[in-house]
Order: sequence, then structure tokens, then C-alpha cells
Amino acid sequence: PDYFSYEDYLNAGSTFVCHGEGERTIVEIAEYAKGERKFESLKGISYVKDHTITLSAPQTPISNLDDLPFPTHDNILKYADFHYPGMKKPYVHMMTSRGCGYTCSYCSSPFMWGKGVRRRSIDNILAEIGFLVEKYNVHYISFKDDRFFPDLDWLQEFCNKLSDRKYDLRFNCSACPSDFTEDGETKIDLLKKAGCDALIFGLQSTNKKILKQIHRNPNEVDILRPVIEHANKVKLFTILEFIFGLPGDTVESLENNIDYGLQVKPYFIQFNRLMVLKGSELHALSNKESPFCNISTSQIRKIVIKGYLRFYLHPKIIIKNISYIMKNNPRWIIDAKIIWQYPFVIMSNYIKNMFRDKFL
Repeated sequence: PDYFSYEDYLNAGSTFVCHGEGERTIVEIAEYAKGERKFESLKGISYVKDHTITLSAPQTPISNLDDLPFPTHDNILKYADFHYPGMKKPYVHMMTSRGCGYTCSYCSSPFMWGKGVRRRSIDNILAEIGFLVEKYNVHYISFKDDRFFPDLDWLQEFCNKLSDRKYDLRFNCSACPSDFTEDGETKIDLLKKAGCDALIFGLQSTNKKILKQIHRNPNEVDILRPVIEHANKVKLFTILEFIFGLPGDTVESLENNIDYGLQVKPYFIQFNRLMVLKGSELHALSNKESPFCNISTSQIRKIVIKGYLRFYLHPKIIIKNISYIMKNNPRWIIDAKIIWQYPFVIMSNYIKNMFRDKFL
């Protein structure tokens, strides 16, 4: 369940909670339930013993992800929510790797997956895609990897092999701006040809000093500009993400983030409030008595609302998104009920999520 609040589940009466990669652990739990394994031998769980929460030994990470069976989707969800306009039903989520390789100070990926990156083979990935298309008639896949492709060679092989299969399929994925330091246009063209219709960039800040402090490449601001420009040219839907409240953030730096978004003009933009995650470097440094920046929550809220209004009500952004929807997925208009409400729904959802108590 919730990766960071396992104590709440145990205190509410759960027998145990699984931690980390669960594929081996769930099998061990089933063996325990059948009387084939002792409770003390279970790895990767927490449980209550003598009114005290106890953690077992960690589960060993799975070295070869190709050994995992494909998940079943017999009860595949077919409802429509406010996802990116290109998404067609039925759609599923999929992961091709575990880990990232970068060391961003706000991120807990190394804590969750370990250092480094473990990748499935391209043939194994394509086999699962074929399974999804043939058994479930899936039309859209949202890849949830921290970082979808490692380099140009991998991307070329994957995109070419997927294109050769000629599925009626689209997908979206996430990428770090630094992944486009070289061959940016070539990578965009490969993704587009293979069926990628949405690419998510986590820039986080346009302030180079802040980027350096959070262990990001300070040149990403300049790297990303021509990449989004080319993506716009080939009509690849782009989503640009920022984090507000990073160490060193000021009202001016947040305003600059908004200005940058208006300059490069992705299709969607997201302003996320900093969430200090357990296992991240920032969590180790966090102190509620001394916030990372001197901007109050109410100030950030006002800047976020202003930024969303400036962006989503900009005439060029409105025309750009309507044109994309009508050409690529007009059905989304029906799913979304009233097309004009989508920026306000997005703003409302993000603002609600950002300012829950667990967000610092």
C-alpha cells in the first residue's frame, strides 16, 4: 500500500505490510498461509509483535526482471478520467525498468529500487506489449519508468522493433532533459514514429544554481528548449513539470519557471509542491523548524494558481490543445464532458493534492 506510511496500516489491524519489490514476498506469504513456510523466514515485511512494529530482513532485489511473469489485467479498468487527451481506452500502466541512475536530492527512487538501473530486455518488453494487445485489445500504454530510455542505441532498437509490429497502439513515457543532451531531435523522431504521443519532462526549476544544489544538470534549461520546440513541430504532446519550494527557491525563481513554460509552450504544464520523501537526501536534511525556502505555503498557492491561469488560459495554448484533441482523439471531448473545464479540473486536482497535510 502506501510506501511511506506502513505504520498506519499495521496500527489499523493489518497482519503485515510488504516492503520493496513484492513479487518474491507475495509468494513467500502464500507459502506461509499454506503452512509451507515459517513466519520468521518471511523477508521484506513489517508486522506487529508484542505491541511493537517490527521489520524483517529486506527482500533480495530481483536481478533479472525478465524472470517475472506478465501481470494479468482481467478486470482492466475502462473508466475515463482526466488523463492526457491522447489516451484511448482500454489503457494500462507498464514498467520496463527499476531505478533511475540519477541522484536528485528530492527523489526516493534509490531508496525504493536501490542504486543503479535494472532493465528488462527489449524482447521481453515487446512480448508483454504483444500480450496486452492480443489478449486485452489495449490501445494505450503509460510507461511508469523513472527514466524510460538509457541511450540512443536502446531507443533505436526498441522503437524500430515496436514500429515493425504495426500495432494500433500509442504510449507515453517520462524522460530527464539530460537524456536529450545529444541527438535530441533524432530521439524525438524515433519516439513519435513508434507511437509515443506524450512525453513528460521533469525540469523542476529554471534556476541553474538550484538545479546544481539538487544534483541536476544546470544546463538542462538550455537543453530542453530546442527539444520541446522540435516536439511541438512534429506534434508530440509534451508535459513540463516543475517543483515549487525547492532549496533556494524565491518568488522570482518561481515566476521565472512560469515564464519559461509560456516561452517554450508545452501542451500541459504541472507545478508540484515539494514533497519531502522518506529515503531522499532532502528528507535526511529536513527540519520543520527551518524550511528549505522562505516562501510561505499561501504564497506558493497564489503563485501556482496565477501560473495555471496564465498558462492554460493563454489563447495559443487553448488553440493548440483543442487542435490536438480534435485531430488525435475527439472522443476525449465526450469523456471530459466539457472541453473548456479541463484546465480548471487540472488546477483543482493539483492544488488539492499539493496542500494536504503530508506535503511540507
